[in-house]
Order: sequence, then structure tokens, then C-alpha cells
Amino acid sequence: MRINRNTVLVGSKVVLVPYRLVVRHLHPFNPFTVERYHEWMKDSEIQQMTASEPLSLEEEYEMQRSWQVDEDKLTFIVFARKENEISPPAVPESAEEALEGSQMIGDVNIFFNKAGEEEEEEGQGASTEEPSLSERLDAECEVMIAEATYRRKGLARQALEVLIQYVTDDPTPSPSVQPDSACSEDEEVPSPPIGRRQALLPIPSDWLTCKISLANKASINLFTSLGFEKSKVSEVWKEVEMRRRAGGVQRDIKAVLYWKSQPETGR
Repeated sequence: MRINRNTVLVGSKVVLVPYRLVVRHLHPFNPFTVERYHEWMKDSEIQQMTASEPLSLEEEYEMQRSWQVDEDKLTFIVFARKENEISPPAVPESAEEALEGSQMIGDVNIFFNKAGEEEEEEGQGASTEEPSLSERLDAECEVMIAEATYRRKGLARQALEVLIQYVTDDPTPSPSVQPDSACSEDEEVPSPPIGRRQALLPIPSDWLTCKISLANKASINLFTSLGFEKSKVSEVWKEVEMRRRAGGVQRDIKAVLYWKSQPETGR
């Protein structure tokens, strides 16, 4: 989504950076290539737990390009902040400072769909009409910690907490310092295709949903602890659908920062 294209969210343990910014600008701080993400998604355990099919490298690049303009996808790469002896850690003044010494470990996303879209597809066929901004949407959450050494440290939980706070807080958290002419606001970004729906923030908490493999007990427990309740179980797809009904999240956004543009590197 373009709404978060230059927004960096900082928690006490994690930093969330838009996928597009990681690919285009972060090489001086955390060398990243689409090839690295591609290697993650080759892992059979990750494929099973995320219900994903392996893509070719070219398909991975095409996905990255499409995420720049798709207004129904809110995507962030998750970085683990450098551990230090400061508790709580200092609030960074820039994205560069927040990412200093950090490690790219996974991603966290929300995919927006017209509410009940799947039921329509299974019944009489999905509507081809785009929903208006006033229509209810399902906001499907996903989180992946791809680096095994960073699992079971509370990082997936905090990534979700930060993302949920970002999309549900009213007003939407925004940088205290507005971009100037040096920021990437002047960067040319493709406009979304005509008719592409745009999900405006904030959204109601009960729009948030998730789909989890029945075998992924740890993720089911994680989302349950964040106020999600089981709403449907599919024995065919061997997954459970959950919706957020109640409960708060730890308010752990420490800073919301703009990323200033730098010369592009890489592909």
C-alpha cells in the first residue's frame, strides 16, 4: 500500500520497514536482496506453516513490484533490534538509528478482502464489483519469523502488536516530523490500477482475521492471546480461521519515522 510506503514503525524489540523500502534502500544498513527472501521461502517448514507455494526468482521479483501499488496489501519486513543493556531501549530519532545493528528476520502483513468474499467464491461466485470505502473488509493478518534463531523470543508477538496498533489506533500513528524535499515523497511511485480498492486507516479491530494451519499450534496460541477467537475450521484445507473479538494489545510503538530517500541500488 502507498499509505505506508515511507513509514517505519519502531517497537522495543522490532522495527517494521515497508517491503519496498527494504528492497530499494537498505543495502547500507542490512544487505538485503530479493534472493534472500526467495531462499527463506524455499524452506519446507516455512511453506507448510504459511501455506505457501514456492515461487521462481522471477515470480518473487514480480511479487515485490506488485506490492508497491496493491492497495489491498499492507506489508512490512521485520527487523530484530540490536540487543543492548538499556532497558527500555532508547527511542531512536531516525530510521537509520533504529536499524543500526539490526537483523532482518521475517515479515508481517495484512491483506484486505471484501468481507465474505471466500463464501461467495464457494457459493454462487465472487462479485466482480469493487467494494466502496464504507463496506466492511476482512483484514487478514500474517506473520513469519524466518530466521530460526529468532523464534520463541516474543518477536512475532511484538510485530503483530505493533501492526495491530498501527492499523486500529485513531488517529493512525504518524511521524512527528513531516517529510521535506529530501524525503522520498518526490519519488515516482506507480499509481494503483483504476478500480483498485483502497483500505483507509484506521480500521475496526474486529475486521482483523487470520488463517492458520491446524498443525501450527504455536501460532494458534499466539493469535488467541491477542484476542482472536476461532470462527471456522476447514478440514479440507486443514486450517482454522480466527477473528479478533476482544482484548487489547501491548502498546509498543515507540516511534513512527519517515524514511528519507537515497540513491537506489540493486535490481
